[in-house]
Amino acid sequence: MLQTIPLSGSAEPVSLSRESLKTNTPNEAELMEQRRRVNAMFQDYELQLRLNADEMNHNNELPAETSVKD
Repeated sequence: MLQTIPLSGSAEPVSLSRESLKTNTPNEAELMEQRRRVNAMFQDYELQLRLNADEMNHNNELPAETSVKD
């Protein structure tokens, strides 16, 4: 069952005014910085994938068989 009664016991008033809809548009420098940071995150993620893949391949390698002569 979905509970639709607010936890505080009463509904709070909500209003949308013209001022609340205004957004700050970032300038070109802010956009470039954001793109740089996102690209850095993607590069870091790709590097982590490669490192983890190499580690997994290294751990999954079978040890060289050694022959023991009695």
